[in-house]
Amino acid sequence: MRTALLLIAAGLVCAAAVRTVGLPKPVQGGRAAEPPFSIAISAKPNVFTVGSAMPIKVVLTNTSSHQISLLRLSWCNYTAEIRDSQGALVKAKPLAEKLPDGRFRLRHSGGSATRVQVDRGKVAWCICTVYNLTDDYEVTKPDKYSVQVLRYDDVDKVWVRSNTISIVVSPK
Repeated sequence: MRTALLLIAAGLVCAAAVRTVGLPKPVQGGRAAEPPFSIAISAKPNVFTVGSAMPIKVVLTNTSSHQISLLRLSWCNYTAEIRDSQGALVKAKPLAEKLPDGRFRLRHSGGSATRVQVDRGKVAWCICTVYNLTDDYEVTKPDKYSVQVLRYDDVDKVWVRSNTISIVVSPK
């Protein structure tokens, strides 16, 4: 039982680290390091209904001068920064939920993790290309939202941010 709780705690710490946003880029030689990839997002259509799936297209491109290695998980391992029309951050869903029998279930637990190689100038089609925002975030009120997707570059130790898009959530 104690081992299971320690594993759950370790999983929550790792998952929380993945969902941290707004970290500054490390400075190298007086300027911020250039990330080895870019992220472009889009939503077509960009109008959704409260409670519906909110898929956005994600394109990760190797912008470096060499092949890069990325971690591919069995779930979409991006973090989103979603802000309502007042600029408030949308709440992330809990990383674990308590089941009726008292046990806990981790969201995004299990599955597989592999490293994939992406040649310079190429798109990483093998990495999550559609991210459903409602899988991880509580977008529950009609409003206009700004969305930006982030991914941690574990080689250069920087958060890479996408462009920002707008989505509209209408009542049911």
